[in-house]
Amino acid sequence: MTRNVWGQIDYWMRLLHLYTGLFLVPWMFVYAISAISLNHHALLVKYVGITPPKWETVRQLDFTPPASFPKTRDERANAILRHLDMDGPHMIPRQQKPGQLLVIRISGAGNRRITWFVRGHTIRVEQQRPFSSLRLINFLHFRCGYNQSYFAFLAWAVTVDLVAGCMMFWSISGIYIWARQRNRRFWGAVFLIGGLGLFAVLLFLLLQ
Repeated sequence: MTRNVWGQIDYWMRLLHLYTGLFLVPWMFVYAISAISLNHHALLVKYVGITPPKWETVRQLDFTPPASFPKTRDERANAILRHLDMDGPHMIPRQQKPGQLLVIRISGAGNRRITWFVRGHTIRVEQQRPFSSLRLINFLHFRCGYNQSYFAFLAWAVTVDLVAGCMMFWSISGIYIWARQRNRRFWGAVFLIGGLGLFAVLLFLLLQ
C-alpha cells in the first residue's frame, strides 16, 4: 500500500515537473536573454550597435481644454490620453515644469512622452526610437507590480506570480525526483551542494 502511494506521488511529481517546465519556456527565454544583455551591455553596444533610444516628435496638435476639463493632475492626464486615443498604462513624473503637464505613456514598443503646454495650448507627443527587440525583452523582464489598472499589465503581473510559483515548484519537484532515484543520488548531491556552496560564497563576498 505504501509503495503504491509513493508510486502515485512519483507519477504526479514527474508529470507536474514536466508541464510546469514547458509552461515556463517563454519566460525563461525572456529572463535568460535579458540577463545576458544586461551582463554584457558594453559588448552589445560595441558589436551589435545597441544604443540608448532618443525621443522623437511624432505628433503635435492644438489643444484648448473645455470648460468641463478636470482640475486634478491625475484626472487631467487621463483626459489628455483619452483625447489622443492613447488611454493606457502611464505615469506622471513628480518633477514638472511650470506651465506644463508631462505624462509618460508606458509601452513595450517604446514609451511615449506627452507634454501639454498649458499657455501655448498645444500637446506634443514624442516616442522612444528606434525600436529594439532587446529593449522589449528587458521591458518584459522588469515589468511587474499591480500599480497599473489595465488588463494587459494586470494579467502580466498575475502571470509573473504564477511563473514564480512554478519556478519554486520546479526546484522542489526536481529535488524530490533526484532524491527518489538511488542511482543518481551521488552526482545529484554533488551538483546540489556545489550550487548551494557557490551561491553562499558569492552572497558572502557581495555582502562585504
